[in-house]
Amino acid sequence: MLALLRRLVLRFRPLPPQTAHTILNALLGLVMFYVRTPGGGSGGNEGGEIGGSDRSLALALSVCWLIVPYVHGLYFKDLKQTLKKEQCDQAIMITANLPSAKKVLVHGLPSDQLQSAGYSGIPAQFPVLEETQFQHLINESLHFFGIEENILNKQQQYYLYDPKTFILHNPNSYVRDFYFFHRSFYPQLQLLRLDAETAEQRIREHSFHQKLIETGKVLLTHNALRHSPESVVPQRIFFLHDEFTHLPSFPRKAVESCFGMYQGLWGDELQTMDALHKFSWANLMSNMFEKMENVFMFGDLHLFINVINGVMIIHCEDVLILRRCMTAYLTMSIHFQSLFAIQGFFLIMPTILRCYCSRSKRRSISHLSLIIFPANRFCR
Repeated sequence: MLALLRRLVLRFRPLPPQTAHTILNALLGLVMFYVRTPGGGSGGNEGGEIGGSDRSLALALSVCWLIVPYVHGLYFKDLKQTLKKEQCDQAIMITANLPSAKKVLVHGLPSDQLQSAGYSGIPAQFPVLEETQFQHLINESLHFFGIEENILNKQQQYYLYDPKTFILHNPNSYVRDFYFFHRSFYPQLQLLRLDAETAEQRIREHSFHQKLIETGKVLLTHNALRHSPESVVPQRIFFLHDEFTHLPSFPRKAVESCFGMYQGLWGDELQTMDALHKFSWANLMSNMFEKMENVFMFGDLHLFINVINGVMIIHCEDVLILRRCMTAYLTMSIHFQSLFAIQGFFLIMPTILRCYCSRSKRRSISHLSLIIFPANRFCR
């Protein structure tokens, strides 16, 4: 149904404002449903397929960002307050700043996977910090439940599974990106021992849908900003700047990539989706730079420039992304002349030189870099 709705929106443009408003309300309601009922009733099990909530959220967001330009009177601040009241702002807005869960409970191996020694039926409690990854929880859980040394050598077969959302977590993911603070409630995870190949397939599929969701959030924000009336653009730029600077995961989530999954099953899909995700972030940052005032506070401008730098380093071999990043550099150097005349080029030149030196045999990179160097001198 969502795929058909997307085709309908793409076919009939422009949409009447009332129609766009009605469809957006229905899609936001759908998102709220899947946030409150993870899995969406599709079911899941420890060794089988994941639930369908991530897939449905991704499809809903893929339609939302197409409709946003036709919805009049949509303000980031009002949308944030409404979604925060419904406790689902993290599913729609990239600027959602929620505190992470203070601790998580990890249950030991299920009865059919128990070893002969060292198992306790009492769940382990672990504190969650900003930099805590699931791999850290796995290591602590193995130590807590007394897994033998010969099994520790094969710990890549141990994973953390969420029985509520049917998600098998990537060991390299951050806990704070999935679990947020709720009073008197702590997430409960299950330690599992699975076949490495089967688990890797499930993790890759989940990573693909998560990347699709993140791309939908960025496109929704970018489209809302790009189609804003001129009178409210400064207000929206200030809102985004304030939210991003207070966001602990910015700019980490903007440049995060799963390089180890680009080969094998789901490899091409993940690489392509990651390129789209980075391109969307580069477009959003470039649009913000163009609409910022020249007297912008320069103290935290490096956070936004680092997004372009990260995208440039990761995907500089992609010609489309390379041109987008180089254009953003020129836009920044012209728009913020007073900053770049003093120290601004130290924020971008190391990245350009790094890409040029490591991939100088690629004509597109070498030619664009040689064009940018004299252009930077002209901007000064």
